[in-house]
Amino acid sequence: LGGKILKNKTKEIADASVEMLEILKYASPDVKSKISEEYNDFFKKASLKSLHRWRYDTSKKLYEQNMSEMTKKILCEIYNRVFNK
Repeated sequence: LGGKILKNKTKEIADASVEMLEILKYASPDVKSKISEEYNDFFKKASLKSLHRWRYDTSKKLYEQNMSEMTKKILCEIYNRVFNK
């Protein structure tokens, strides 16, 4: 059971990483400059384990995007660590 839970979390994080990379494509240069290479590298490596495809809808604001709950959690974490100092 523990292995199955870990496998599901790994997939969830990998899929969220795909979404995060897509979101960052549309982020302003100011926002991109504040995201560390450590985060970018993590998302790139984790996304390689995913078959998930997701596209940012440019007609919608970030909060209107149809993104996973894990992606929302990651965005909150980044906001709190990077932008809310």
